[in-house]
Amino acid sequence: MSHRQKSAKEVVATARCAFNKGFTKQIKYRLKQLNNFIKFLQQHEEEIVQSMYDDLRKHREEARLEIIVAINHLNYLINNVRKWTRPENPPKRLVDTFDGLYIYHDPYGVVLVMGSWNVPLLTLVPVTAANKYLTPNTLELGGKNPVYIDSSANLELTAERVMWGKCFNSGQACIAPDYILCTKEVEKIFLEHAKKAVQKFYGDNPKSCPIVNDHHFRRLSGLLNGLTIALGGRTDALENYIELTVAIDVKPEHPVMQEEIFGPILPIVTVQNVQEAVNFINQREKALALYIFTKSPTVQTYIIENTSCGGVTVNDTLVHLITESLPFGGVGFSGMGCYKGKDSYDTFVHRKSVLVKNFWGIIEM
Repeated sequence: MSHRQKSAKEVVATARCAFNKGFTKQIKYRLKQLNNFIKFLQQHEEEIVQSMYDDLRKHREEARLEIIVAINHLNYLINNVRKWTRPENPPKRLVDTFDGLYIYHDPYGVVLVMGSWNVPLLTLVPVTAANKYLTPNTLELGGKNPVYIDSSANLELTAERVMWGKCFNSGQACIAPDYILCTKEVEKIFLEHAKKAVQKFYGDNPKSCPIVNDHHFRRLSGLLNGLTIALGGRTDALENYIELTVAIDVKPEHPVMQEEIFGPILPIVTVQNVQEAVNFINQREKALALYIFTKSPTVQTYIIENTSCGGVTVNDTLVHLITESLPFGGVGFSGMGCYKGKDSYDTFVHRKSVLVKNFWGIIEM
């Protein structure tokens, strides 16, 4: 017996009907759903890992990492949601002394959550499912995420952490390092350690997961044209595979610097100093992530205070995404709004102002 697939309008109507019954607003119900989600991930870990491998040939340990991070985030929500749902008590003015001031958290209701294919358990993008209703959107997009490396950094660890960030899902991640800014002297030492890092990760067969489809394989292969390859560069059209590639002497005008790469190509653009690096970053669209490798608090602070981006990690890559208490999102070209932890909760609620007066009549006297 075949079943007719419901239209989008019918699905939304069914969801609104369920929400309007009120049971989904109860904390007990929400906690049960969160705990059930954890049980699902734990009980079906092997099937999820296998599905990611079958669909994307995603490295099994990368898939397991996604599951671990997702469970950590769910536990963070479970441990804090009771506190977040309590009405807030904002500060009072003198004239409000005898009034009750509260901020309630009203759920928006039905939402459409769109998860990305590359890290489906980590980057769930909340987007409201209304059209005639003026409801807010939270959009996490992407961009060209710069990596600044100065000579004070531990360049061996820097190379390992940058290359790990680029290797993850073959660079097909919105927060993957997109290009490096450093001096020529730093570039030389970084390359030596980068080669050792790739050997350490993959041995003699440096194949990670393939490019997602033929179109993007051709796009990325085209970006290799005209580059000076210092590491990697091999491709396999039969498997949509591109070896992790580092390019040097890259000019800002080259096509690889004109779009988000979203693949295993890492260009190095040389600069003379941190001021030149900051100017380079600020001449381009705002990135989703910025990575700074330095032992100098002065350099760190200078870059953070003089650039704008979605988020920053100092002396590592990617890890600000998996920290539950930090919001994740873009700004300008790289997105709007944020989510994760408390910010995921706030994304789905309206902060409703409530003022409660009594009948004492003191003000009127």
